[in-house]
Amino acid sequence: MRTNTPRVRAARRMVVELLLSDHGGDCQTCVRSNDCELQAVARDLMSASCISPAPSTSGWSTPSTPALDRDSSKCIMCRRCITVCSEIQATRALWAQDRGFESVAAPAFGHELASVACVQCGQCAAVCPTAAITEKDHIERVWAALSDPSKHVIVQTAPAIRAGLGECFRPAGRARWSPAGWWPRCAGWASPACSTPTSPPI
Repeated sequence: MRTNTPRVRAARRMVVELLLSDHGGDCQTCVRSNDCELQAVARDLMSASCISPAPSTSGWSTPSTPALDRDSSKCIMCRRCITVCSEIQATRALWAQDRGFESVAAPAFGHELASVACVQCGQCAAVCPTAAITEKDHIERVWAALSDPSKHVIVQTAPAIRAGLGECFRPAGRARWSPAGWWPRCAGWASPACSTPTSPPI
């Protein structure tokens, strides 16, 4: 079986071109620039002059929650966010809405994430290959608080950050993530019999 023949590469190039044709925003100023899977695949298959998508007017951008921003023009409907929300976090706040070019990963009936069962864990942003779902930037607020002599700034690590760190520093004996969730090799924390696997505790 050959997976890198000219015919296969031409088919892959066409699929990426179709994704870019409906992909909004300027890659050079995107928050995920140089950390975008779509951009990386496009660079592998096409020349640099062909990978900058034209700004799209069909999408929408919204500050969904105090922790997350969503931009539908950058969504490629890979459904990773839907999978991690329903199968890993067992929250089911996101689902595929509408059909065709109107398809979008969003809460049902056009609701915002802040008004549904979203727990703002950040797992959807962690698995998103583009900048369709990103963490809200609070750096300027932190700098302002640090510069205020009347405030004592306290830092607390969020649960999603601990889960993300656990992926990089996973202790020996703990299994990797799979579509069925995080399944450890050690007893006492979870087992394949569990119906709602969660991110590994640290």
